[in-house]
Amino acid sequence: MRALAWLGFLALFALVTANLWLLNQAAERQRLADQEHLFWVICQPGHSAEDRAEAFLKLLVLRNREWRSADLSGLKLPGVNLAEAPLAYTDFRRSVFSRANFNGAFLNQAFLQLCDLTDSSFVGADLTGVDLYRANLANADLNRAKLPGARLQELKAHGAQFVVADMGNADLVMSDLTGANLSGANLEGADMAGAILRKTNLSLARFVGANYDDADFTDCNWWRARGFDAAAISILNNQFPPTKDAPDKLKQDYQEWLNEIGAK
Repeated sequence: MRALAWLGFLALFALVTANLWLLNQAAERQRLADQEHLFWVICQPGHSAEDRAEAFLKLLVLRNREWRSADLSGLKLPGVNLAEAPLAYTDFRRSVFSRANFNGAFLNQAFLQLCDLTDSSFVGADLTGVDLYRANLANADLNRAKLPGARLQELKAHGAQFVVADMGNADLVMSDLTGANLSGANLEGADMAGAILRKTNLSLARFVGANYDDADFTDCNWWRARGFDAAAISILNNQFPPTKDAPDKLKQDYQEWLNEIGAK
């Protein structure tokens, strides 16, 4: 009797295990079918921005990592949480991501031209080679973000934070960084021709090999940056001493710097 009972138990266990395996297989087939349909929505023409935004978010939940052929342009996702999301090679051009959270996200080689990224956060995000042409990053937080080789032409970044950000060899031609904080940022080899750096904090920012022809350094602490040679310092000192409207703190710091170099 015990042997029969034991055999019955084993048969029941095997049946339950087989059923669970079949259910898991069915669930996996359904998941793949759903993922295939969602990817169709973001890749084929004829779907609205709302449909594509919904499909995009669902694909993230399904841990999709391939976006090269997806059309994610023109999405409106203000305040969305995309922290640590795998978003390499995404095409987000002309999308709205104001107040969005991209902290720690992987956005290398992504297309973000003309995007609204105001008040968004990219702390520690990987934006290597990203295209942010004419994007609006006003008041955005890019502290410790990685932007080497990024295209930042005509970027609007009033009041943005780039503390210790890596922008080595980035294209910042005619970018507007008015009031931004670039303290400790790496700008080595960057092209900053015609950039606007009014009232920008450049403490310990590194300019070795950077091109800053025709850049506007009005009322920023360029003298606290690193990498300017003697000739560049002479030109900057002649063209961009603090104006009469500069904050008293900036004027005092400038005078302290003059005293420091005068003492050497």
